[in-house]
Amino acid sequence: MEPGWRVLSSGTSSWICCDALAGIDGVVHAFHTRDPPSCVEPPVVLRQVHGDLVHRVTGPTDATAPPEGDGLVALREEAGAVRLAVRTADCIPVLLADRAGRAVAAIHAGWRGVAVGVALRATERLGALGVATAGLVAALGPGIGPCCYEVGGEVLDGVALAAGVAPERVSDAPARPGGGRRLDLHAALALQLAGAGVPLMAVHRAPWCTSCSPELLHSYRRDGARSGRQMACIGWGPRADA
Repeated sequence: MEPGWRVLSSGTSSWICCDALAGIDGVVHAFHTRDPPSCVEPPVVLRQVHGDLVHRVTGPTDATAPPEGDGLVALREEAGAVRLAVRTADCIPVLLADRAGRAVAAIHAGWRGVAVGVALRATERLGALGVATAGLVAALGPGIGPCCYEVGGEVLDGVALAAGVAPERVSDAPARPGGGRRLDLHAALALQLAGAGVPLMAVHRAPWCTSCSPELLHSYRRDGARSGRQMACIGWGPRADA
């Protein structure tokens, strides 16, 4: 198992935990698997569109009419016990929390989301709420890895431009004759967040590729239209000093 990440289970359910987020007092989170735990309370979700719109959550919302967007941010003092969630099946679920446990965010980031800077929009929204970017911890959950994610040169160039680096920094293999490039979305997101002021050592990448893990995770690229989705959730529970 990759240091800093764990697969937890209870009965027939399982979920993935990032130790860096788990260590923040009062913050609770989970990256669901193919066999997710049941949610005690419905989380706040989105109608995801691969864009850069990030919503501020101040309390429970109507789950039957989710807002359109790809990111959610919340402050504990406003949102209380609300949980934020995004759904993915190859895209990267990004969960953020500040070290004081005051603020959290959930982001859905595929290559289009990275190209338009959805993670940056989330850090900007948090910054506007008084949350310092340098105090954030980021967990980049399971998503498709460069081992399985071949894209065209225009996609690779667009993601690299958005991350502010050369294409070689977000690709782990040279171009194949007549083929595409292998895109490392986790690397692109880590570099993008670091460029926004999140300490690189505070950005934690899950070691699972969704396409390579059929026993654990859904993958649209592997399974096509019959693929399910995993949910990534973050919010608040009781504090240790409560």
